[in-house]
Amino acid sequence: MINKNIILAISVIAILGVGVYFLNEKSSYNPKTQGKIIFGITDAAANMGDVSAVLITVNRVQIHSEASGWVTVSNETKQYDLLALKQSGAISLLASSTAAIGTYDQVKLMISKVIVTKNGVQIEAKLPSGELKIVGNLVVNPDRTSSMVFDFIADKSLHITGNGKLIFAPVIKIKKQNDVSILIKSNGEINITGDKEDDDEENVGMDEKGEIKNDFELKGQLDIDDDDNIRLDGGVSVKIKTDDDDDDKDDEEKNIDLKI
Repeated sequence: MINKNIILAISVIAILGVGVYFLNEKSSYNPKTQGKIIFGITDAAANMGDVSAVLITVNRVQIHSEASGWVTVSNETKQYDLLALKQSGAISLLASSTAAIGTYDQVKLMISKVIVTKNGVQIEAKLPSGELKIVGNLVVNPDRTSSMVFDFIADKSLHITGNGKLIFAPVIKIKKQNDVSILIKSNGEINITGDKEDDDEENVGMDEKGEIKNDFELKGQLDIDDDDNIRLDGGVSVKIKTDDDDDDKDDEEKNIDLKI
């Protein structure tokens, strides 16, 4: 039989270990050199008719600064029904973390899958890119909480091809605040309160190549070719050169969209 004293000693060591772990977790936050970041997700779609659900799976959130490079905020895989968020008017927690103070110039979401329920049937929508990289400043102040909410506009993001396939090219309104109070509910919903004058909003959209552009919404008839690439029908991007009269100047290249 195992000596009772040995069992007692092992129990004490285990309890102390857990205590030290939580103490280290608590003490790792330095209010002089760190702040907190909360990321939320919601949806502002209009009525989408026979589409009853848009399930988006996010499996990573990262932020970038010149000082720190890319920093992973969350590796947790989460799924959100954008239309359910629209119906409830809720903001759902995407990620929360502490971060070194400073200005972060990029935020990246990794989206692994989008499932659309249309006429009661689930269909996986094709993404131009699973990497949603947004360029724009997010400021983290010492011992303050900053927030960034991704407000997906599902009806502008979802496209149906001529043969009935689905493409999801995200169109998002982004709202940022630098000094907020956050209430996280047990169901994962969050309430954000702060100075409205401190709001910073921008609109971004993804093109058919997966690039994120400011104030952009992908329009036109989309198709998926035999190589599983997304193609914008009726348009092609070409490069042309303009020959300057002054031979001392380099010829200038321009991108022009031609409709054919």
